Amino acid sequence: MNVFSNLLSPNNKLTNFLQKLMYVGYLNLLWIITSLPLITIGASTTALYYTVLKIVRNEEGYIAKDYFRSFKQNFKQATKIWLI
Repeated sequence: MNVFSNLLSPNNKLTNFLQKLMYVGYLNLLWIITSLPLITIGASTTALYYTVLKIVRNEEGYIAKDYFRSFKQNFKQATKIWLI
């Protein structure tokens, strides 16, 4: 019984890996949706990198909130660079 309780523990390495994998899948979906108008692909990619970096550093909070905050902050600069 102890093996199963350790397997389902939220602090287990497998659980952490699967959680981060789910976050990456969710971010991929957000990136695809926000970069469908090709003009916004620069801001989408910048927001994706920012959010993935937060996940890697274990600083993640709300994934979508962080993604859209970064998207909004970098929209003008990333769009200008992407259009060039």
